[in-house]
Amino acid sequence: MRRVVLQDGRVFEGTPLQIVTQMKRIAFFVEEMDLAAYIDWVARNVGDLHGTVIDVRGETVEERAASLLDALIAQGMAVDMTSEEGEMS
Repeated sequence: MRRVVLQDGRVFEGTPLQIVTQMKRIAFFVEEMDLAAYIDWVARNVGDLHGTVIDVRGETVEERAASLLDALIAQGMAVDMTSEEGEMS
């Protein structure tokens, strides 16, 4: 279980797949996308907006969701508020 805070202050909790699903639910104009397409859309648009590359890797949607979150955190676009023990701080 992770707790991630985005730059806009929104807080998401759950597994990486649950968090990315929650992010998709509140996003505009993505209703028709499946989760894999949404992950690619976020990576492309956030990367373009911030002038960086969001490299998403993985074979499954679960792996790609975790990779997206890790990339957003590494780029300073989100903060992982999960403690080292896996508990939310």
